[in-house]
Amino acid sequence: MKNLRKKERQEKLELGNKMPKRIYKCISCGRYTLRQDKCPVCGGIVRVAHPPRFSPVDKYGKYRREMRQLIEKIEVKKDV
Repeated sequence: MKNLRKKERQEKLELGNKMPKRIYKCISCGRYTLRQDKCPVCGGIVRVAHPPRFSPVDKYGKYRREMRQLIEKIEVKKDV
């Protein structure tokens, strides 16, 4: 009896580990999927649909904002 329960628990744990932890969103068509490699509908590239974690003590926020501003300046120069 105990061995049966132990096997059942092990099987549940193994099945639980096979489930993906994140949901992904296709960049091309905007559909959500659990596949990590490509969109099952259009074959496009997928990204994690969740935003990054927020922390009020953001060590790299300053650099991220600077990089975003630089990218915007470069894109404006390309348009001109």
